[in-house]
Amino acid sequence: MTECLQSLRFDEFEARRNFVGKSHTHTGKWLDDDPAYREWEDTQHSSLLLIRGKPGSGKSTLAKYILEMKEEKHQVATDTAPVPDGVREVLAAAFFYSIRGEDKQTDQKLMLQSLLYQLPSQDTRLFVLFRDIYRSRRASTVPFTWEESDLRMMLESLASLTTHKKIYIFVDAMDESDDQGRPEILRLLSKLCTESSNCHFKVLVATRPLPRGTIDKKVGHWHIIDLEEKNRGDIEEVVKSGLEKLKRTSFPMLDFSVAKDYMIKNSSGVFLWVALVLNMILNCISSGGSQGDLEELLNSLPQDSDLENMYRRIVDDLVKRTDPPFGKTTYSE
Repeated sequence: MTECLQSLRFDEFEARRNFVGKSHTHTGKWLDDDPAYREWEDTQHSSLLLIRGKPGSGKSTLAKYILEMKEEKHQVATDTAPVPDGVREVLAAAFFYSIRGEDKQTDQKLMLQSLLYQLPSQDTRLFVLFRDIYRSRRASTVPFTWEESDLRMMLESLASLTTHKKIYIFVDAMDESDDQGRPEILRLLSKLCTESSNCHFKVLVATRPLPRGTIDKKVGHWHIIDLEEKNRGDIEEVVKSGLEKLKRTSFPMLDFSVAKDYMIKNSSGVFLWVALVLNMILNCISSGGSQGDLEELLNSLPQDSDLENMYRRIVDDLVKRTDPPFGKTTYSE
């Protein structure tokens, strides 16, 4: 079993998860009363939860928050020591896709390896399901490598467990995964939740909106949380908290009500956009900006929550600051 687990493990398999920050103190209070979440969590059979939102809307943060709640409640984690057969009734595994950094983790095969490493690490009973495939692959492949088809079969075999278990599977940033194979992976996760099984699978997928048809709605019933709708109250809390901090610490004489109204109106549930605007306001007033300068800044910003427009504005501002005093210098070859 140890050799099998080591063949599934890869370096930095939790890198993206560790990079995701914690939620703001006053946000997410709506979750426990949300109908989609409650149905997903409370139903006595397998179920699927889709968390959908724009870039920067807090999908990964929410997915990590729910995952850590389950790990704490049921005392499960990848580094938790396995327990005797039949004792651990709840397991949890997660994978956070990532296109960031040098070690991009967008491969469907890596996701499958990660899940299949985490679950038997928590309960050795599961290895029986993988044993024959592992031994066959090891005997026929030199040097040893896993095929994605083998990994899919292994994950699907979880439905054949004869013991009653609840298995949480979290997959974040599905939109950052490789296009090739994505519909098949989503279909596999859906199938786990529709198979007749003694196990209850609780599958959570967080993603930006995917192209039409990527999720086969004929396979499984998805409970859906749209963060643009759910984040409105949380955005107000973050905006008020951020502006209150500015006012309380250094700039008590400025009126931030215009800034508050602007951010709440245009954020569209995107926390990262709010953070960028707050930082631009801080830069403005830290350099001696007046009330008029603050309002001029707000009037000049994009009137939507498109992050690309905001990034473009930030880059333009940086270029203006770094241009030489007599205009741009051109270099001929």
